[in-house]
Amino acid sequence: MCGNTGTNLKLLRLINNLTQKEVAESTGLSCDTISALERGKHTPQRKSLQKIVGLYGVSIEDI
Repeated sequence: MCGNTGTNLKLLRLINNLTQKEVAESTGLSCDTISALERGKHTPQRKSLQKIVGLYGVSIEDI
């Protein structure tokens, strides 16, 4: 991945052909949170990252 967490999250979402709404529903996070994380407006908390990596099947280190 490229080193930027937000960009990596967006890339993983697009690779998996998911919308932000689908990611939000699958992880229990809000659409606003997913959007803010992808834009780099928020630093993801470990708990949120664990939910997201579980969805994508990658490790936290990959992001």
